[in-house]
Amino acid sequence: MRSHLGTIGPGIEATKLAEVRSVRGGTARGSVDPTVVEGPARSKRKARRGPARPPVIIHWRDSKDSVREGVALRLLLVSDLHCDLDAAASVVERSRGVDVVVGAGDFAVMRQGLAEIIDVLSVMDTPTILVPGNGESAEELAETCAGWTAARVLHGSGVEVGGVPFFGLGGGVPVTPFGAWSFDLSEDEARTLLARCPARAVLVSHSPPKGHVDRDAMGRHLGSTAVLETVETARPRLVVCGHIHASWRERSDAGASPIINAGPDGVVWDLV
Repeated sequence: MRSHLGTIGPGIEATKLAEVRSVRGGTARGSVDPTVVEGPARSKRKARRGPARPPVIIHWRDSKDSVREGVALRLLLVSDLHCDLDAAASVVERSRGVDVVVGAGDFAVMRQGLAEIIDVLSVMDTPTILVPGNGESAEELAETCAGWTAARVLHGSGVEVGGVPFFGLGGGVPVTPFGAWSFDLSEDEARTLLARCPARAVLVSHSPPKGHVDRDAMGRHLGSTAVLETVETARPRLVVCGHIHASWRERSDAGASPIINAGPDGVVWDLV
């Protein structure tokens, strides 16, 4: 079952080509409103290397204190920012009202522009969980975020926030037709990494599960069989994905697991 969560912005097929820079109406490298992004002016920086973080499930810090009865965590779910600095600034502004920000991949475009958009996002001190898309590799995202203390990059690994486990898988699954620049995994490679996903975690996967929020503009299901199998066996509390632009801001359900294709406009979700 699929339902719209709200008005969908301009849709495009799930092709990660150069024209994606203008999908939100205007150039992706727009100016950033200084009234939205707090803190001192930030210059462009090179990707910074840091020590490798422990794999699989590690304990992170507690989220902000929450007084919302019956709500474990309030999440801001986003995906496919694709170098849109204005969209990134909006995420920063809205992060103040949530406990955790979840970014389901594709911050860059064809491996370009990653440092600039992370520069905007990294002013956030809200706990932030990121997975790579197919537009940037896991190594590139981890290196670029190395100095961002509030963020964790997951790829075949997980963290706990406020006692809630999160598990992440990045990349395009199955392998896309976009060529050498695309960070992709075969279904078998994804299946191996997903085997570590604990039951009832929040699963953050750039690629949606097969048959759920994965229709392109031609109506084809382009999701991952391996992700679907994990949803069926691990029964996540929530699945957050992106990748298929024509299904942005749509919801589906697999058993008791809600599945959200977040999109760049984002969705606020109360995890209960």
